[in-house]
Amino acid sequence: MSEQTREAEFKEVILPLYLLMQLSRKAYTKYMLNKIYLHALVVRSSNKKIYDYLLTHLSLIPEPLQDDVLELLNHYDIWMEQFSEFETLKQPALADPFIFYHIDEHSSFPKNAEQQIFDYYHHLNNSIKINNR
Repeated sequence: MSEQTREAEFKEVILPLYLLMQLSRKAYTKYMLNKIYLHALVVRSSNKKIYDYLLTHLSLIPEPLQDDVLELLNHYDIWMEQFSEFETLKQPALADPFIFYHIDEHSSFPKNAEQQIFDYYHHLNNSIKINNR
């Protein structure tokens, strides 16, 4: 892959994905500190941004990350359905406790996929920095 192609991939695909995933992490951290509906909504909003971004950029996802992206998309599909059902049943106010439980062991967050994406980001970012010296 040429240096120009690597930089374009980084700027147009990987960097925005990385930043959206960091946004989601921050939202989740706040939720874990105070499990109320308001913070749960922010997590959902952040996750929806990642989901939408991935769907609109699927053809640009580098081959080494394709399985990881599919794992994330599958997780978000399951998680958003469960979230919506729980939200409808409980009808919480913003300050109400909102404890979200997974229905089964197949819906947990794919931490390995997330780590693979983060590793790819760091590797690509470092290789661009090294080549631009």
